Amino acid sequence: MMAKKLKTYVHVAERDDEGALTGRAGTFGPDDKLEPWAERAITNPDVWADGDEADDPAPDGSANTDSMPAGGQPSKATRQRSGR
Repeated sequence: MMAKKLKTYVHVAERDDEGALTGRAGTFGPDDKLEPWAERAITNPDVWADGDEADDPAPDGSANTDSMPAGGQPSKATRQRSGR
């Protein structure tokens, strides 16, 4: 199986099963080899090259909106959750 590749830079924050931050975070880009935790945490389909998408949703089945293209705008779900 071919490794997934990002087409842009993303900042990723890992969350546990209850949705709390674990303290592990990182910024990844197209030339980086993603660690398994980071690949699971990235759920924005727009950041993957050639139609790659994350296989696993967030543990609670919701979209993890902590990852977005560098310089991008928060998703609609993020704005609704934060009241913006």
